[in-house]
Amino acid sequence: MEKKAKRGQSDQEILSSLIQCTLPQLLFRQAERFGNERVAIREKAYGIWETHSWEEYLRHVKHTGLGFISLGFRRGENIAIVMDNHSEWLFSEIGGQAVGGVTLNLFTSAVTNELSSALNRIEAVYVIA
Repeated sequence: MEKKAKRGQSDQEILSSLIQCTLPQLLFRQAERFGNERVAIREKAYGIWETHSWEEYLRHVKHTGLGFISLGFRRGENIAIVMDNHSEWLFSEIGGQAVGGVTLNLFTSAVTNELSSALNRIEAVYVIA
């Protein structure tokens, strides 16, 4: 039985309560709500489906954010992400936002000049590739 049913909230009530949340806050709420009971991310790697529960997703995001901080990251700095659509991209994106970073996603297919121009324009302090 889902936690929302225990609280007696409808889907509309839950959605209404999330309108003012940031993406990291939404992730935290979903992890509280579903824990390890539901799959948040599903990805096929080498023909095998790998899954992450909401609780695992939150844990990876926390570790990524704390990793940024341990490297000296400061709130408001820019983080560039050059990565294919994998779960690690989500961990980097939300982890960077959770610690106050501004994230910019760049295409892995971009040529060197495009990447260099974008990195210089946003003055990226960190690049996740």
